[in-house]
Amino acid sequence: MTINSTRLSPKSWLPRWNPVGLLLLIVIASCSIAAGQESTDTDADDRQARAEVDRLFSGLDGRTLAERQAAERDLIDLGPQILKFLPRENDLPTAEMRQRMRRIRSQLEQLESTTSIDATPVTIRDARTLGDALGQISAQTKVQFAGAIKESLPVKIDAVKIPFWNAVDEVLDAAELDIDRFGGVEGSLKLVPRSPDRPRRSDTAAYSGVFRVEPISVTARRDLHNPRLSGLDLLIDISWELRLTPIGLSLPLKEFGAKLDNGDVLQLQASAETAEAMPNAGIPSTQTLIPFELPAGRPAKIDTLSGTIDALLPGKIKHFDFDLGDDNFPPRDAGDVTVTLESVRGNGSLHELRVNVKFKQADRALESHRGWVFDNPAYVTAANTDQDETREDAAAEQAPPPRIENLGYEIYRQTSDEIGIGYLFDLEGQPARFRFHYETPASIVRSEVRFTLHDILLP
Repeated sequence: MTINSTRLSPKSWLPRWNPVGLLLLIVIASCSIAAGQESTDTDADDRQARAEVDRLFSGLDGRTLAERQAAERDLIDLGPQILKFLPRENDLPTAEMRQRMRRIRSQLEQLESTTSIDATPVTIRDARTLGDALGQISAQTKVQFAGAIKESLPVKIDAVKIPFWNAVDEVLDAAELDIDRFGGVEGSLKLVPRSPDRPRRSDTAAYSGVFRVEPISVTARRDLHNPRLSGLDLLIDISWELRLTPIGLSLPLKEFGAKLDNGDVLQLQASAETAEAMPNAGIPSTQTLIPFELPAGRPAKIDTLSGTIDALLPGKIKHFDFDLGDDNFPPRDAGDVTVTLESVRGNGSLHELRVNVKFKQADRALESHRGWVFDNPAYVTAANTDQDETREDAAAEQAPPPRIENLGYEIYRQTSDEIGIGYLFDLEGQPARFRFHYETPASIVRSEVRFTLHDILLP
């Protein structure tokens, strides 16, 4: 048999048994076999997406440039949900296919990181009890609820694809419950009975993206010796979905506008420029103070207050691992981040693993007062542990392998877009027996979120 060409069209590659086509068939088949090992209850959307990927995949090796470009564009248009169906670059038979797959994966990972900051939609179907309503939210979001829960309490909730915080507040209002912001453990909310005079949560809050904003208190002060020190302070609470912790939150006060019920404009203090809110891991909310001038007269309430939250949010969490028995460690990329294991330095049974993390767009995420990067998991496992080179997040379905945590760390490099951290491990003097694992957001996403609050009572 004579092979005249290695460029195959979608209609001809199977009958002609071209070697490139055969290898391509093996790649597609291996993807289908791996997908077939998923549970039999895989939803119809996944099956449809997988079928569409298989249909478009061979177009990356089409006869014409237009056909190859169209296949690449159409695969990107399918969205980040197809990432789990894409083969590894090294498994592809031609250099052009590998290059196109690299571009496809990069764009989809960036899109995935951006869309991960959108509000999580929640559907509650015909819930008749508190336990049923909270159970449906937990099943869709993995958020657990603890505390004052009488599961048999009658409620009537039916909502389709509403944002997470709207769904939670609707259920809690129906059950006359509130949240103890300091009482929950990671991944859970502790519920407590609502105070008798406490307004409904959904009546006092503003919702925008992953955020919930609510006024907590208003304090007025009049200084009789120095009237310029008089003022009115508004304390607001900013909550976010439990699946992410913001890297930084600031509220540019020039973006604020407040109108009183008597028609006057509530003025911000002249010296105020920005209100900072410091997120803490494990507590899905923070509070910050907005300083206003003391209004004249006796207004009863702030009719409307609008503002902006300038948020730095983590994108999708990515997992990287390095076999310490290898001779070198090439940089690993995912989305906007590059993770490099720069060296393994021994000192008896202890070893320092030097890791450099660099972002294409770090914004202000690596400023010295932001310690989020030190919370990134960094650990080792036995080298024979079978794991993918990259994995989406720490909540993988199968149980994680036994892991050895680091004994401490120190910073050896820090710039505006990268940080180098040396982690110390006891590797028993034999680093080749271990794999190093590191998890970090694939991108830093800056988001400006507008909100409007109504009817804030004044003292």
